[in-house]
Amino acid sequence: MANIRKIHVSTFLVVTIAIARQIKLKNNCQFPVWPGCFGRNDIPNGGGIKLETEQGYDLNVRDDWDSARIWARTGCDDSFNCETGGCGNEEKCNGRTGESGVTLAEFTLGRDIDHYDVSLVDGFNIQVIIRPND
Repeated sequence: MANIRKIHVSTFLVVTIAIARQIKLKNNCQFPVWPGCFGRNDIPNGGGIKLETEQGYDLNVRDDWDSARIWARTGCDDSFNCETGGCGNEEKCNGRTGESGVTLAEFTLGRDIDHYDVSLVDGFNIQVIIRPND
């Protein structure tokens, strides 16, 4: 994999990485999702946001974001008890990874080559697509 500058992940979570390492998340599901994120060397935006259907969000990450993952929490109530992917009872995961049973978008950026993949090692909850953009 070459060093990429943009990536799309669809959650139907769509993720795009831009030149300043901006990952664009987009919710293409017919229900809200709460993307959680975690990285060994950075936890952008406190580790969580809410996306309504068709809503997008630009997530700024370090150029060397390492051992990072993004996952969708689904079916969360007002107390953040989630059907899938919960990371505690808060909107922001703050360094906690999600419960197993979720589809993961995984990233290790920098070092001349970027590595990214969709992983089902923890399970599956929604479709996730990662696609690079120029």
